[in-house]
Amino acid sequence: MEEIQYFIPATKVNYKVIDFILEGFDINIGGYTYRRVTKRMKGRQILHRLTSTQNENMKMVIYK
Repeated sequence: MEEIQYFIPATKVNYKVIDFILEGFDINIGGYTYRRVTKRMKGRQILHRLTSTQNENMKMVIYK
C-alpha cells in the first residue's frame, strides 16, 4: 500500500493549517524547514514530489 506524506514550509503555517501539523516530523531541504501535515493541502502548489530510495511505497509531497 502506498504511503504519501505531505509537508509545508514552516514559514507558511497559519491558523488554517495549524490543526493539521504533526509535531516531531520536521524535515530540512535546502536550508528550509518543512512541517508534516496530516492531509493534502488544497489550493497550494507542489514544489517537489519525492520517492524514498529505501521504501518505494513511501512518497513525499512538498508544497510551496
